[in-house]
Amino acid sequence: MWSLFKGLVFLVLLAAGIFFAVTVPVGGATLAEHTRDIWRSREVQAKVQRVKSGVSDTLAQKLDRALSPNGGSPQREINDTDRKRLEELLRTAR
Repeated sequence: MWSLFKGLVFLVLLAAGIFFAVTVPVGGATLAEHTRDIWRSREVQAKVQRVKSGVSDTLAQKLDRALSPNGGSPQREINDTDRKRLEELLRTAR
């Protein structure tokens, strides 16, 4: 019952906030209009493009590493000495 009441209060406050942001003018325009103007500004759009290019570069690097045959790290060979030590370790572990 308490969670239902909290959910109802949350929805009422959310609706009131949206109503306020869309209808009440602040400084000659509503908050929604101010937000739209800020989002469309040259500075914000330049930052959005920088973030998009950074994300795409990072994803491209990760994809290249994931698709490379050895996972992006050099393949190390096991020499005969290492192989003998491993065999001895496996024998003693039994």
